[in-house]
Amino acid sequence: MSSASNDNKANQCNPNNSEYDGHQSGYGGTGDAADLNNHANQLNPNSDKYGGASQSNTGSSGGSSSSGGKK
Repeated sequence: MSSASNDNKANQCNPNNSEYDGHQSGYGGTGDAADLNNHANQLNPNSDKYGGASQSNTGSSGGSSSSGGKK
């Protein structure tokens, strides 16, 4: 990343700079129960809605996600 790019990024996150456009940290969903449950499921590796790195199994579309017994 170039110095100018880093400077611009710093300016956009600095509330004392004229280029500041606000910054929200954390999750920015609606906050209702359904939204929070969905967000939790997306972070849970045991959920079908999990969006982690292990979701790259696009080659096998068996249709069933049987996990067998618990270990």
